[in-house]
Amino acid sequence: LVSAGVISLDEPMSAHWIDPDIANDPRQKLLTPRIALSHQTGFPNWRFQNKDKKLAFTAEPRSGFTYSGEG
Repeated sequence: LVSAGVISLDEPMSAHWIDPDIANDPRQKLLTPRIALSHQTGFPNWRFQNKDKKLAFTAEPRSGFTYSGEG
């Protein structure tokens, strides 16, 4: 999609889709494909590991590398 010019690695993913669990968190606007591909979303590995089973940031996006199956 990037090489076809459909998306950019640095555009917010929120332009295409927002997970309902993080829709009200302003940090979701910081997420880009580049951040997701470099494992820097700030998400836990899986949402089911949270007590409420919802996706939530455990760190600020781009604050470091953490593997996330969700991210």
